[in-house]
Amino acid sequence: MDKFEKFGPYTDEAASSWFVPNFDPRHLKVDINYQRLPTESKVKAFVHDWKPKAAGTLYCSLRSNGDIYNIDGNHRKLAAEILGKSVNMVLYDFTDEPEPEIAEARLFIQFNKFRTGMSGIALLNAEFCAELPHAKRIVKAVRTYGLNVNEHYQNPETLKCVSILKTAEKAGKLPELLQFVSSVSARDNSKNKRKLLRSVKEQKFLEVIYTIAVIQSSTISDMEDLGKNITAQDISDISDIIGTSKGDGKLLKNGIPEEVIAKLPHLFQKTLLGV
Repeated sequence: MDKFEKFGPYTDEAASSWFVPNFDPRHLKVDINYQRLPTESKVKAFVHDWKPKAAGTLYCSLRSNGDIYNIDGNHRKLAAEILGKSVNMVLYDFTDEPEPEIAEARLFIQFNKFRTGMSGIALLNAEFCAELPHAKRIVKAVRTYGLNVNEHYQNPETLKCVSILKTAEKAGKLPELLQFVSSVSARDNSKNKRKLLRSVKEQKFLEVIYTIAVIQSSTISDMEDLGKNITAQDISDISDIIGTSKGDGKLLKNGIPEEVIAKLPHLFQKTLLGV
């Protein structure tokens, strides 16, 4: 394929890109390695109230094999397909990129990092695909403990609490935190297992566990024992006490509520003993 014969000279020479109007969205591919899962409600909103100007422009890339990948605007792409509408796109020339998915992922992050609808797990997946060092360390560690952070392949071991994972990674306490979750996950298949695992994977709950690990200088072995022995009642008590917290980091800033320590002294033995 001669790209210049097909799309003409670059519209934006500095960005090595073309502006392509009235393109059939059915010919756009999506790379799920960095793309987030589409939200049905957002697609329906575009379908029910399609306005060409509001739909704006999709940002896409041209790979060396001639495939065109949608980088930004997946909800609009899907809505346009349903409606049989064409789309306008800015098409970046990535034909000289040996690994175009990395360049696409980095562009995806630029477009979406500060958007309110961007989830932490979706951003982490894109950062991993873009080969950002912190994301590679987190994903590698998560996989080592038999867990995952990929929203496209969700199962009981999927972690969505990316904020606390990043906090723990920076502090060098990620293995301890993951060992705790892994130990809960490794319990026998009792009817309470899924409920326990669902509770302990919440951001606000893991903020408490992370704080325990930090203030007690807990080892991986300590956290393994905690994960194996923490009871459903312990989890329920902690969840009840911190129930108003949204997992927004306030527990990390303000410390564990005194009532948690008072109600569950066996989880805080080292701290209470001053060890």
